[in-house]
Amino acid sequence: MATIRHMSSHCASVHYKGKFSAEGAVRTAIELRESLGRPAGLAFVFISPDYSAHIDELSDILRVDGHISDVVGCTGAGLICGTEEVEGESGFSVLVLGEPGATFQVTP
Repeated sequence: MATIRHMSSHCASVHYKGKFSAEGAVRTAIELRESLGRPAGLAFVFISPDYSAHIDELSDILRVDGHISDVVGCTGAGLICGTEEVEGESGFSVLVLGEPGATFQVTP
């Protein structure tokens, strides 16, 4: 289950609750892209520890289906999206930035 929050015309966030599902991640990435209304330059992704085995697949889904150029993130026991904080549950949160003309330099 995903909850999309459209924060402005330049950023949006999503909180997906539940075990990893490629189909759910694709639907969420598409909804996030549509909510923003343009490709995003950067996404900050926070995943529950059980998503670690799926991080490459989730990153690829966000890039391809969400039209996000760069994806960075980490794992955490608690996930926050908007005013909601969830601890000890499976899922992921994403904040995307889509400022037209903005560039980001992500270095490993």
